[in-house]
Amino acid sequence: MADRLEAIRQLRERLGGRVPIMGWVEGALARLTCSARHGSDDRPLMIVRSGCRNCWSCVVEVEIEFALAQVETGADIIGLGDAIVTQVSASNVPSVSHCPMRIRIFAAVHGAGAVARLHICGDTKHLLADMPHSGADIIDLDWMVISAVQLRFSARTVRDLRQLRPGRRHAARHARAGAGRR
Repeated sequence: MADRLEAIRQLRERLGGRVPIMGWVEGALARLTCSARHGSDDRPLMIVRSGCRNCWSCVVEVEIEFALAQVETGADIIGLGDAIVTQVSASNVPSVSHCPMRIRIFAAVHGAGAVARLHICGDTKHLLADMPHSGADIIDLDWMVISAVQLRFSARTVRDLRQLRPGRRHAARHARAGAGRR
């Protein structure tokens, strides 16, 4: 993690705040799955199914700590990837798409004054309705989902998504930070 923080620091130093810098964390389900891969192929899904709240809480705290360290070092945007949710059905894990762990991470990112970006790799058509409730300022979709947005979202939801203006938060954050960060 130290290498990523150093990269952000150097980018901030060299770019002087002229362009936003994005850091990255894994969503709790993705991180837990990656960590559990040392066992059998079924092990990650078993952990997710078991509702291992202690594991999830620990992972969320680590991801929040890393996200906040990146913001403190100079990241303006924190992206969060949670690709495993495309592999786990809501029938196996309640609230997998409207994930309270993801909401907690984004709340911490917002509390630090940064913009939150959500990207879930793959075909997320079945998750589209819940994505605007994640707390993300930017929702990034893969190519196979883009055309589905027009079909699945109501006109009001699309309008609401367009009104998420992360640039405003970015500008306000830099105004508060002053010249000390640049």
